[in-house]
Amino acid sequence: MKELTDRAASLVNRPAPLIFVFLVAVYLLTMGVNRGGFGYSPDGQFAFEMAKSIALDPDREYLRRHYRNFSRWGVAIPALLTPVVALARPLAEAAPQRDRLTVDGHEYVVSHFPEIGVDPATEIRHSIKLSFPQGRYSEMTLISHLGLSAAIAQGVEVVSIRITDADGGMTPLPVRAGIESAEWAYERADVRNVIQHERVRVAGNHIGNTRANFYFHRFEFDSPIDVRSAEIVYTGPPGRFYLATAGFRDADSGEIVDVSGSGRVWSARQNREFFLRFWSPVLSVVLTAATAVLLFKIVRILGYGSGVAVALSLVYGLATMAWPYAKFDFSEPGVTFFLTGGVWAALRYGDVLRLRYAVLTGLWGLAAVFAKYVAVIALPGILLQLVMSHKRAGTSWARLPAETWKPAVAYAAPFVLVVVPTLFFLAVVLDFRLLYEEELIGGIQRGWFAVPLALGVKGLLISWGKGLFLYNPILLISIPASIWFARRHGWRSLVFFAIPIAYLLLYSKKEVWYGGNGWGPRYLVPTLPLLVCMAAPAFQWIGVQRRRWAALGVSVLITISVVPQILGISKDFDQYLGIYADQIVWQLPEDGGVYGGSEYQRWSSIQPEGDLAAVLFAPQFTPLLGHLWLLRADVTELLLPDRLDLVQDALGRAPWTRFGIDASPARPQDGLGLDFWSMTMWANYYNHKVLVGIVMGALIVLQIVALVSLGLLLRSRPVTENVSRGLRNMALAGAALVFLAFDTLHFML
Repeated sequence: MKELTDRAASLVNRPAPLIFVFLVAVYLLTMGVNRGGFGYSPDGQFAFEMAKSIALDPDREYLRRHYRNFSRWGVAIPALLTPVVALARPLAEAAPQRDRLTVDGHEYVVSHFPEIGVDPATEIRHSIKLSFPQGRYSEMTLISHLGLSAAIAQGVEVVSIRITDADGGMTPLPVRAGIESAEWAYERADVRNVIQHERVRVAGNHIGNTRANFYFHRFEFDSPIDVRSAEIVYTGPPGRFYLATAGFRDADSGEIVDVSGSGRVWSARQNREFFLRFWSPVLSVVLTAATAVLLFKIVRILGYGSGVAVALSLVYGLATMAWPYAKFDFSEPGVTFFLTGGVWAALRYGDVLRLRYAVLTGLWGLAAVFAKYVAVIALPGILLQLVMSHKRAGTSWARLPAETWKPAVAYAAPFVLVVVPTLFFLAVVLDFRLLYEEELIGGIQRGWFAVPLALGVKGLLISWGKGLFLYNPILLISIPASIWFARRHGWRSLVFFAIPIAYLLLYSKKEVWYGGNGWGPRYLVPTLPLLVCMAAPAFQWIGVQRRRWAALGVSVLITISVVPQILGISKDFDQYLGIYADQIVWQLPEDGGVYGGSEYQRWSSIQPEGDLAAVLFAPQFTPLLGHLWLLRADVTELLLPDRLDLVQDALGRAPWTRFGIDASPARPQDGLGLDFWSMTMWANYYNHKVLVGIVMGALIVLQIVALVSLGLLLRSRPVTENVSRGLRNMALAGAALVFLAFDTLHFML
């Protein structure tokens, strides 16, 4: 016990590991797993496929076919993802098939069958023929459900299963409401209030909808039948019958022979791919949490107290776009991590003036370039930081070249020693060239430098759809504090201005300056740690002066800044953008340009994701309001699942309608659903109770880890010296309540 107490005490005095563990736990709790199993981004998909090819395919087919795409996307993320995919393989192989239902010891495969029924408003099939081997069978099992059939009375025949034997005789098997099958939505209160038949034996729940039932029934024949064919004919009143799967028990072997439909709902390959892909965002989780630790170290190197370092690290981790991008599979978290590491190494060199840190700075920069080639624009700023480390008070400018050529050479050494031999090796072995004209140089010619600089700057900083300060309000502190920061640190502050300015100016000229479908200004994510760091003087002043009004103002701004991140992690950004691009934009005059963004439409109108000019520049269509709109409907559905009228009302109140714009989405329900891995697993594998139990167990473990690490962090000296005990207890209790509410939501799905 004493040893455990001593370890806890040592952790309390080391905030950096606690920050890392806490953020990793929070990020893992809110991690995404795209419901289609395909990830969130093209570069993430490429990295996964390349890692899978390297780790799992002995023929390396994908690598051999697509290696030239390394000219477009970096090599670092696929390399880092390869061990993740390799470790995921045994889990993917052991994972249950989500389209399987186990009833009485037999595993049934849910298949596609055409619906049959009577509906005066539409043309619908009246019967389906079943496909199975002819044989001598003793019973038939049926998994099915009814739809739009709540008004069908108890015991009324809905369909007749007509079995033809070898002699041409027919054996009818009636399927009656409330006896052999029932309405799929039986559990809903609005259905229970009007349903006219009883519920029967539940075989399981629909994939992705835990409130929808499959029903099981067994028909036992009086004597074995030599079955030659079978047909299901709809015989009931208006309604629908849905067959999920069926089987015949062989009279001799006792084995059940499955009836095959037109295809599986979810193939074995798709299931395996889902579980392989599932773990990819873990890389972003670890890299983003590690970036927060690097930020902590940078703040300490600059001479600020541990309290300021802890505060800024948590602000970066939870109150900026770092949080949403920790759950996605874009390359930005990797670039951010390596660039931040390069800045840390450069500052460390400035403290000790030892060449090994100059070499380390070059290694960090090289890794950033390998993660995303455009990071090369940050390298001159980092090099300049190394050079200016020698510019001390009273030092002559004329002496700088003699003093700085060695660190400059040390900085460049990794590029010369790694890049040149690597390119030579790849050129000889794989006929690989980095600068394929059609992929890299041609891409630069096609996609860069066309947009007016002022338009791109406006879009990246203050636009309604992608503005940096709208998605990261906490950075508003960095604007005035940056002057303070520059005066205090002089040349040491150079890199904090150089890299963000370089990114802003470069991407302002890019045709798709907003980064395509994503959350906020994706291309500026690598600048966030540096921008947050420039708020350090303001945070220190608040801690020293202890002005209540200032502390309250910053607390409010931090709270406001967390809101866009909650909106970003809760929904897959493609849901709202898809609704707008597919269902709304064509209803708007000039494709929405009249509301904002008309000056950008010559470029937005030719993008594959659709014309998003109004989403980018018009307040009526900003994704922030769009996600609020869809989350309101999600919460209504979770809390009041039986009030579909309220859900429809929420979906009907699109944000632009409040501005008098008459454009209604045809399928607003496409935007429903929270984007958390645990909820996706819960909904899709609800029939597999062991896996559901593992999911809930993982959530509880992660929450305990988060609470323990947060509790230790709140007991650390930097925090206790600046935050009252009451506020610390409130923070810990608030986190526990949030986790409890998050767990409760799963049971409402």
